[in-house]
Amino acid sequence: MAQRIVIHLTHAADNLTATAMALRLGATLQAKGAQVTLLLDLEGARVVDTRQPLDLVTRRGKALSELYDQFVQAGGTSLVCPHCAGAIGLSAETLRPGAAIAADDEALAQLILDADKILDY
Repeated sequence: MAQRIVIHLTHAADNLTATAMALRLGATLQAKGAQVTLLLDLEGARVVDTRQPLDLVTRRGKALSELYDQFVQAGGTSLVCPHCAGAIGLSAETLRPGAAIAADDEALAQLILDADKILDY
């Protein structure tokens, strides 16, 4: 069984380095056989909001949109805190591919309990 890894991301455009690292590492871990879920809360919820441009370019010359697409293409998924989604008006209709809003705190708790490893950005 693949290792289940949760990458907890609390940033988006407010910290390009953290956001890029979470996405790059997530895609790499996924490509190596792990089952990776981005747990997005606070500003991190904006990463999967189609109303937010991800055209910001990192020091390595890649746009956040490209890094997110690579993560999803590798099989990674994103789960958004429902409270944080509500705070920014995020809905199922405005989610990027590969993302979902958690049903409730119970779903978030279960994701954490089921994880073999948790990384925090």
